[in-house]
Amino acid sequence: MKRSTFLSSLLLMLGFAPKIQSQAVINSDKPILHIFLAIDMSQPDRIPDRTKDRQAIESFFRSVAAQADMIPQVHYFSGSTLKSNIILAEIRKLGSFKGKKNGFVFYFSGHGGNWRDDKFPHLQLTNGHFPLTAINRLVVDTLKPKASIVIGDCCNNFVSDDLPLPNPLPPVNTDLIKKIFWDFGRPSIRINILLTAASQGQYSHSLIRQGSIFRQCFIEAFYNNTSVASDSGRDTDAIWTNIKNEASNCTVKIIDNLARRQKVSKQVPSGNITYTSNPDEIDR
Repeated sequence: MKRSTFLSSLLLMLGFAPKIQSQAVINSDKPILHIFLAIDMSQPDRIPDRTKDRQAIESFFRSVAAQADMIPQVHYFSGSTLKSNIILAEIRKLGSFKGKKNGFVFYFSGHGGNWRDDKFPHLQLTNGHFPLTAINRLVVDTLKPKASIVIGDCCNNFVSDDLPLPNPLPPVNTDLIKKIFWDFGRPSIRINILLTAASQGQYSHSLIRQGSIFRQCFIEAFYNNTSVASDSGRDTDAIWTNIKNEASNCTVKIIDNLARRQKVSKQVPSGNITYTSNPDEIDR
């Protein structure tokens, strides 16, 4: 066997023959099933299940294509390509399917949310949220496939824009902040504040646009208790206790408000404030 023939055969065996394969697709009378897979792999702890999603759905639609006597072409989006502009551009590149029997599938696995403006979710892509219906509209209006399937395999829970945004932080009393961090007036005392955003067995909730509810409440509670309007005569223990309690009450209140409009599990922050006496360690 000649060297060139051997190399050509080897490349074919290994699957490195894109020009030949693409030409075969062009010359084939079989319709094409374009399969767009958009998978969010940005969270290490979600890589196993998202990988399973990609493998299972790709295998399924490849099998469907074979059963429908179609040629599958898979387009994969993840990481830096998981962006609305890139996905839309790739859809447009396909041109119109009008007069052809080509089909189209879009599948997204990742995070999503709903802003009450649409029955369907907004997909969380790497360049922001994008409505699933916008992708569907482009597919239907531009590609005009014989059959199209667009799936958002993600949450569709309400994103509460109507929740109060973080209040403007009040001017702080720097003497109070010094007091609760190191100027206790008791030089041999150490303080430890141990807080958890949710009690044992509970989930901690976040808002897509505002982030952690507890984090927002904790920061507000901290500044409310160290503002220039605060009672500077309170001792360190009272200030930290108020911060802990206000952060917890604020979190519970927001969760309760959310629960009136959607299914949200209970979240009650908790924590301990501990003082340790070290008479042999005098601050200098």
